[in-house]
Amino acid sequence: IYNLAVHDINSRLLGESKAINVLITLLSHENFEVRKNAIGALWNLSARDENAVKIVHSGGATPIVGLLDSDNLEILRRTLPTVGNLARHDSLKADIAQLGAVSKALHWLKNSQHEEILDNAAFVLQGLAALETASQ
Repeated sequence: IYNLAVHDINSRLLGESKAINVLITLLSHENFEVRKNAIGALWNLSARDENAVKIVHSGGATPIVGLLDSDNLEILRRTLPTVGNLARHDSLKADIAQLGAVSKALHWLKNSQHEEILDNAAFVLQGLAALETASQ
């Protein structure tokens, strides 16, 4: 599903199926490769607006933002841009922020040496920054 979700037509079809709910469940699977591929698929799916909303409304925000506590580079490489994609949507920003995404993204911005992690942590903060601006 990770690779299939890259293509827009597949992403739409997967979003219309039960794939998102299954992937959210797999985020807590005991096998690392399963978790890594599940968050990767959700990353690709979250690039499509309808899927981002469905991910959050299906309860995916909590486990996804929770993965930002991981110290595994492969998980973070997939989780940060997923959170960034979710944070792009005005209707989802508050939910993502309330789960601690700002402090978690700031943590990686301060503590990572990996350019990809730094870029994606900034992407999360950029998406959520509009929430602060809109509320002032």
